[in-house]
Amino acid sequence: MRTVFLKLGGSLITDKRTALTPRPDVIQRLAQECAAAQAQAPDLRLLLGMAAARSVTWLPGAIRHGPA
Repeated sequence: MRTVFLKLGGSLITDKRTALTPRPDVIQRLAQECAAAQAQAPDLRLLLGMAAARSVTWLPGAIRHGPA
């Protein structure tokens, strides 16, 4: 069995112009490509990761935690 780590950059799967906005067309295409790769190589295990550093660094400040 062969394991491949595939890191999906945040700019690839999200629209950076609008916070927390996925790009469903790109995500669908990537899913189809992963499925095709596994169909060609049944022993392939894909480990998917996503870099979200820039997307979520503002989030804690935008959410109010506990009483003010």
